[in-house]
Amino acid sequence: MKINRKKLNRIFLSLFFILAAQLISGSSHAANRLYDLRHWSAPTNTRIVFDLKHPAAYNSFVLSNPARLVLDLKNFDGHIPKNISRINNNIVQTIRLAKKPEGIIRIVIELKKSSDYKIFPLKKIDEKPPRLVIDITRADLEKTNQKKRESTKSLKKTGNYIVVIDPGHGGEDPGAVNRKGVKEKDIVLKLSKAAVKMLNREKGIRAYLTRKGDYFIPLQERITIAKQYGADIFISIHADSSFSTKAYGTSVYCLSFKGASSNTARRAARKENASDFVGGVPLDHNNRSLNKIIFDLVQTHSLNASLTLAGTMLQEISKVNRLHKKTPPQANFAVLRAPDIPSILIETDFISNQKRANRMQTPWFQAEFSKCITSAVVKFIKKTGIQPSIEKTSVASQINDQPRLHRIKRGETLSGISKKYNVSVLSLKKANRLSSKSVLKIGQKLIIPQRKYLSKYHTVKRGESLSEIASEYNVSVNSLMKLNRMTPKTTLKIGTRLKLKPDQKTEKKQIVGYHLVKKGETLSGIALQYNTTVNRLRELNALSPKMTLNAGTNIRVPSSVKPIRKYHIVKKGETLSGIASKYSTTIHRLRSLNNMTSKTILKANKKLRVF
Repeated sequence: MKINRKKLNRIFLSLFFILAAQLISGSSHAANRLYDLRHWSAPTNTRIVFDLKHPAAYNSFVLSNPARLVLDLKNFDGHIPKNISRINNNIVQTIRLAKKPEGIIRIVIELKKSSDYKIFPLKKIDEKPPRLVIDITRADLEKTNQKKRESTKSLKKTGNYIVVIDPGHGGEDPGAVNRKGVKEKDIVLKLSKAAVKMLNREKGIRAYLTRKGDYFIPLQERITIAKQYGADIFISIHADSSFSTKAYGTSVYCLSFKGASSNTARRAARKENASDFVGGVPLDHNNRSLNKIIFDLVQTHSLNASLTLAGTMLQEISKVNRLHKKTPPQANFAVLRAPDIPSILIETDFISNQKRANRMQTPWFQAEFSKCITSAVVKFIKKTGIQPSIEKTSVASQINDQPRLHRIKRGETLSGISKKYNVSVLSLKKANRLSSKSVLKIGQKLIIPQRKYLSKYHTVKRGESLSEIASEYNVSVNSLMKLNRMTPKTTLKIGTRLKLKPDQKTEKKQIVGYHLVKKGETLSGIALQYNTTVNRLRELNALSPKMTLNAGTNIRVPSSVKPIRKYHIVKKGETLSGIASKYSTTIHRLRSLNNMTSKTILKANKKLRVF
């Protein structure tokens, strides 16, 4: 009997595909299991978490009268956890579970009133199984809470400093857990509450918490809460952990956008930044535009202030606890990325060391550590002379005053970039840790430092020139020479103390003239008209960098200088917006001065009045 090989091959292939289909079908219909159900209550939201065998398919819908959220979990084995309790907070009353036909578990969440909700899955991470998370939020409570936080800004008018203490982790994210089950989130909450209580005893300081209970807050939202309070100082409190059970001591960390200063700092940042992944943040929560703003507005002076605060904090803490790191390491901690608030992260001690964990839980340690935090904050305020900002302005209004990042293009030089941003080459080098041998690369990002406002004196350092010092402090070379009785032939000597600010008697004689602010005018534009500096105008009018000009108001100007008219000859390819930017004015102001409309075409060689 002859065997038809082709026919036999077809039979084998058919059998193979049938078996494969059965295997796939069997695996896809393997029953899921609901292992556990947990919940956490925050002032404005409730989080409910379901622990699963593997990711689940589900349907959800809302019912009214009374308000209910219904969730149908598909393809489950019917097991229902026993630890289901009545929640009864501001958002949720109870949760009911019931078995339905065809492997469906119906979950009914009874709400106090109609609320917003978000359902999202979380992948398996560390020892946690796949989870399904429901965040239920009441918008009315969020709005009320935000108004309460923002009302604290009125305290600044009476000279109060706002300090925000952030207890790390919380809720679904326990942080580090030691062998005896002690959780980082519990230790740091008690310590943070003690610190806030101690800080509030100080005259002129008001302290607040980002979280007051055991619930999860995403890292970015912690920054938002601090800004709503109008924080002048932000301190995030954590507990460290290590593979070694003998490690101990306090570390204080600061932010760095340029990479970690050590492997220890890198590991610490990785641990604390993982909070969003462990605690669970919806995929659409990451705000890319906000991240861009943070990088665009990175402030050198805020980072320096944070390092000063960290150094002072270490000095005070060393009085009651051993230091693990004697200087503040730096890394890219997500929770420290507030662009205009001096921020530090304290790793109190090692929770992995049982003796230190026990010590951290004692009322004595919490009280003494809180005293150190309070003492460091008070000394930092006195040392730096910072003033409580009456209002944290919007990002849009900060752009002109804050440093930015510049991406290097082909052919650009450091001197060219310094001229573009009106800062010195020296300050660019300092801000970016560049040496004379550093080579600029296309695409490299440079921090453009904020120009320094007038202080009283400057001590000349090696390699500095008069023009660089003038640029750094936003003054003219001529004014520096006059104040210090210098001639063009005078040579700068290292250690020479240069006067930067005229005497008060001289100031009083010069304050006589006034300028009526017109629509579209800026402080830098007015400074150019009167051949003075922005800082000089701020001094004459007691204006802070946060304050804006209002049309129709009179501002003081140096009386010895009359306003000048200045013109610009339009070059080929120039635009009105480019010219406005060059002369620190607005398109509207240029059109008004030159009787132009929005339809007027800008022609080469045209003479434009810019003042």
